[in-house]
Amino acid sequence: CPNGAKWADETAAVVAAAETINPHCPYEFSDDFENGPKVELFLDSGNPAIQGNFQGADLAREPDCPDADSYFGHGGGEFETILAGDPDACNVGVGARISPQTGLRVGQVNQGLDERGVDSCMNEVAFNDTVEVGVVGDGVVSIKKLDSPCLMALILVVHTDPANPDLTADVAGDVGSMQHPDPLDVEAGRFSRPASGASTPLIVRRFAFFYITHRAEGPTDSYQGMFVKALDSLSSELDGPADIDSGIYVVKLTD
Repeated sequence: CPNGAKWADETAAVVAAAETINPHCPYEFSDDFENGPKVELFLDSGNPAIQGNFQGADLAREPDCPDADSYFGHGGGEFETILAGDPDACNVGVGARISPQTGLRVGQVNQGLDERGVDSCMNEVAFNDTVEVGVVGDGVVSIKKLDSPCLMALILVVHTDPANPDLTADVAGDVGSMQHPDPLDVEAGRFSRPASGASTPLIVRRFAFFYITHRAEGPTDSYQGMFVKALDSLSSELDGPADIDSGIYVVKLTD
């Protein structure tokens, strides 16, 4: 989703264009399990008939970890294993260039969620056991149980500039110079679908805590949940500037 507070070229027109492929833009925080608002995430398949706003990532595993903000290459490991809580998953940081998986991956995502154990916590009692809600409605929570299977750190990415010569180099990523220069083109620009242009990597702009409340049961069903604004993250913006001291600036995806 666009973030005009951080990026001057992500105007109201860009937000409107992004909403045509991701109706949940801009993402909202929530701390109310019963009333939401809930965010719907649909797996992208590359098939125009099944359009989505997220996809599994081609990440890396120990001992072959690149720097957290570098290029991750291909074939580092099955993402469902990492989703399940693989202790050998590599750290991922802002500026990392990662590639989306291709094809419809509902089975693999659900396998990872099964092994992760989310069915045990997609309920209000478990949510309240995981986070402490202060003022209901402001989206701010304190995390009490970081190892809850339903609490995930999601990677928020945008498409990159295919003309940038350093995308696949072993160098630290710079979001400003590496993200796609066209934020309005929803077919092949910064905010196009995850699997569009899969031959070039995407760049990590931010992370966010997400509490899953519903899992997809078929290729057109959605995964649902809430973005929570954790006090640990030291940021008031879902896609805002990351601080090196943020609890989720560098994330090990098993936590």
